[in-house]
Amino acid sequence: MSTKTISEAPAAKTTTTNKIVLTDLLCVRTSDFPFKDEVFLVYTVDGGAPVRVPVQGYQSMAPGDSWHLNIPIDFQNSLKVELFDSEAGNDQFLGHYTYTGPGPWSNPAPITNSQLGDQYFLYSESRS
Repeated sequence: MSTKTISEAPAAKTTTTNKIVLTDLLCVRTSDFPFKDEVFLVYTVDGGAPVRVPVQGYQSMAPGDSWHLNIPIDFQNSLKVELFDSEAGNDQFLGHYTYTGPGPWSNPAPITNSQLGDQYFLYSESRS
């Protein structure tokens, strides 16, 4: 009967959980300039189910407006954040940013769609 020594045992896999708080969304330029965008976020953690913020409705934003989010999120591999302009029957995609790994991440993270000309910045903080 053979026994394995500790050095022969397979290494345990460690999973790193990345912790982030999406703090604010700043509007620099709307897709409907000079009019407001009616925005909502959709975020996806590690390729899972999408989460809409707010659950219903939208946040009206004009250039210079800031939307305080305060959304704590834990992820292991990736966090994808998409921004949309709520339009009757046809929401417009305004851009996205994907946070990967343990960081460091861009802060603020740019969210733009060059075809529409919008420009937003998503602010975040690491948390422990």
